[in-house]
Amino acid sequence: MDRALSTLEDLIRTLLDISRFDAGAMQPEMRGVDIEGLLTSLADEFGPVAGRKGLRLLMRPLPTIILSDPLMLRRILQNFVANAVRYTRRGGVLVGCRLR
Repeated sequence: MDRALSTLEDLIRTLLDISRFDAGAMQPEMRGVDIEGLLTSLADEFGPVAGRKGLRLLMRPLPTIILSDPLMLRRILQNFVANAVRYTRRGGVLVGCRLR
């Protein structure tokens, strides 16, 4: 329950941040982001939700650091995963990354 409320609060903050970003009132803070840690955290957060729906949630991270705004990237990926789990009826959700 606590995690669900926390996730809801994060999504509301994300919407507010997006509106500030669109208005030019917010600038991204570029830093190194550990992709493996980020995707592992999202798997911990959404794994139980997927499991309750009978879905598999698979993360295929790379042990790499990228340059991005950590908070914005997390919120974007969190939104993608939340929607994927919400709208997937059977099977599973796969989230991964690769170097290009």
